[in-house]
Amino acid sequence: MKIDFKYNFWGYLKPTYKPSGKLLRSWGNVGVSDVQRNFDTSGRNIFNTWKPLAESTIAKRKGGSNKPLIDTGQLSQSVSKKISGQDVYITTNRIDKHGENIAYNMNYGCKNGHVPAREFMKFSPSAIENMISDQKKEVLNGN
Repeated sequence: MKIDFKYNFWGYLKPTYKPSGKLLRSWGNVGVSDVQRNFDTSGRNIFNTWKPLAESTIAKRKGGSNKPLIDTGQLSQSVSKKISGQDVYITTNRIDKHGENIAYNMNYGCKNGHVPAREFMKFSPSAIENMISDQKKEVLNGN
């Protein structure tokens, strides 16, 4: 997921504005923490609650956990930030045994319908507000 603030949330900024490295790192940290929080809350709120696991899936799990996407914790632990130029990416490098991106399949669901979409690569409104607030502070302080 790319955090793209090149066009900004408020249009009166000069087109030459470039966020500082400190701000980009902050956005990345907020993004990673927020995405990881989705795993703890199974989708965070009533508008994005993940579909429960099938009983057959729960039975296959080692500990019998009924929380989606946290059987091993590897997916949530692989969420990281990447800064490239003026862009911040929130990403994961988890690949399944068939060479497919696990995050894509878990986030959007599998085409065969066996795995429903459980959108975890999504920011909460408060995370977006924090990013905008940090950007405003930087611009108003002349950084």
